[in-house]
Amino acid sequence: MQFLEKIDVSTLEAEERDLVFTKFNDQTALQFVTNVEALVNEHFQRPVAIRVILDHAILVDVMMIGRIDNKWIPRKINTVIATKHSSLSAYTKKISFKGMNDQTKYAICGGGFPLIINHQIRGAFAVSGMKDHLDDHRLIVSAIHEILKSKGEE
Repeated sequence: MQFLEKIDVSTLEAEERDLVFTKFNDQTALQFVTNVEALVNEHFQRPVAIRVILDHAILVDVMMIGRIDNKWIPRKINTVIATKHSSLSAYTKKISFKGMNDQTKYAICGGGFPLIINHQIRGAFAVSGMKDHLDDHRLIVSAIHEILKSKGEE
C-alpha cells in the first residue's frame, strides 16, 4: 500500500465506480473498522476516528485510544452526502454545492467516501486523524478494497 501519493481525477472516478457493494450490513461495517485499524496500526501507529453511515443511521462510530476528538468526521460525511462523491473528489474537482463555504458543516478534503450499494449511494465512510487528508482517503479505499476482495466482489 502506498500513502501520500498524488491522486488524480480519473483515479477518484474509478474508485467511486468500482468500490461498490452488492450487500452491506453491520458486520460489513465492523469489518471496515477492523481493516482501517489494522492498516493504521501496521503503517502509522496513530489514533484515528472512524464512522460508517447507512441510510442516515450511524452503524459504527469509533475513536481509537488516544484520539481526543472527531470534529472532522461529521463534516466529511456531510460533504459526501451533499456532493454524492468522496470529499477528496469534492476538493480535487472543485465541486460546488449549497453551503460549501460553511466550514462548521463541511470539510472539502480527503477522508469521506460514499457507501455505494448496487450503484446507489446509501451512506458514507469517514476516517480522520492522519497527518494528511489524502492518507485518510487512502485508508478508506484500502479497507473497502480488502472487504470486496474477501467477498470476491472486486
